[in-house]
Amino acid sequence: MSEKGEVLSLETLEGGGAVELVDNAIKDALENIHDINTTLDARKVILEIVLKPLDENRGVIVHSVKCNKKFAGQATLRGSSNLNVENGKLVARIRPKVQLGLPGSNVTSLVK
Repeated sequence: MSEKGEVLSLETLEGGGAVELVDNAIKDALENIHDINTTLDARKVILEIVLKPLDENRGVIVHSVKCNKKFAGQATLRGSSNLNVENGKLVARIRPKVQLGLPGSNVTSLVK
């Protein structure tokens, strides 16, 4: 850094803090994507940089950096129940979840 200070850029803004904010938000987005309990919606990382002259002389600029994240929400849990009349009363019984077979599990093996 020179005596006059560093040139303003994304890398130097707030001592590299802007880049760090984005990097952390991307990491969080990847973790959210990896969570199978979230929806398949897109995740957004939005970096907002505001530059404003301090006064009418415009010799000083104040700046702020903010990183907003918009991630997919919790996926809706769904199930089903069978509605029956038992002993003259309505009863709903939760239907068991059916686990599907693994892909290729119905293929016969060529190795013996």
